[in-house]
Amino acid sequence: MCLVVSRSNLAVHSRAEIEKTLTSKLGGRLLQALLDLDDQFPELRKRYAESETDRAARMEQINELTDSLKESESDRAARLKVIEAPQDNMTMLEGKLKEETKRAQDVEQGLEAALARKKQDCPSRERILDGEKEAHLIALSCSKPPEGRARWTLHLLADKLVELEIVDEISYQTVRRTLKKTN
Repeated sequence: MCLVVSRSNLAVHSRAEIEKTLTSKLGGRLLQALLDLDDQFPELRKRYAESETDRAARMEQINELTDSLKESESDRAARLKVIEAPQDNMTMLEGKLKEETKRAQDVEQGLEAALARKKQDCPSRERILDGEKEAHLIALSCSKPPEGRARWTLHLLADKLVELEIVDEISYQTVRRTLKKTN
């Protein structure tokens, strides 16, 4: 807000004239920069309020995870007191232990780890080429190609592995992935 007191009549100037006058002098440029900042102040205040809201939400998540961890620690302490429970209670305790372990992992590893899938420890399909069979494949690919060929192809390598009874069946793509992995 600006209050002007003058003995003469006030003149009305356009925004362009005012800016021209302000930019012609060093003090005027500083005043114009301050006025521009004043125009941007509501936007800056809004951004600050949004960042504070985000920070508060993050702090709330941290507090919830901390409370969850404290709960799991108290559950664990209670379970330790009941170690000499009968066998029926043992299955119940195992379930609670798994639950507490999962909670602790979620807190330690974060939300992304809780949502992502874990790689299987025991996959449902066996690998076609184990270490010994891979060694045969690599030795075969490094050997001389068949008569009339300049080099081994993936199809030829796959057929030769079946012919030598190293594997029952194998696709050329499996050969490709295995050789790519070893290079």
